[in-house]
Amino acid sequence: MTVENTRLEICNLSMDLYPQVKKLMDEVYAELGGAWPSHTIEYLITEFPEGQIGFTDGDNLVGLALSVQVDYGRFSNPHTYEDIVDANNRINNDKNGDALRACCN
Repeated sequence: MTVENTRLEICNLSMDLYPQVKKLMDEVYAELGGAWPSHTIEYLITEFPEGQIGFTDGDNLVGLALSVQVDYGRFSNPHTYEDIVDANNRINNDKNGDALRACCN
């Protein structure tokens, strides 16, 4: 692929992209255990679809951004990854939250 042929587009993630999400997360976060299970990504897409963004080049997912809504009063800085994501990969998303947090590994 040459730079001249690269055409990035932004999309909202959907579960049909999960195999590509898994592949990317497995590559990037190999030392942290790889991709989150499909039920975790499905939860994010269901609870806050506009916060789950993909970057595609043609039919290939080449990047992604996952985010959650949180209560700033509870999760203002400093906070840890474990404050947002528990040991079972459950996400603390608050539909009434007033702040965004990145939630990837």
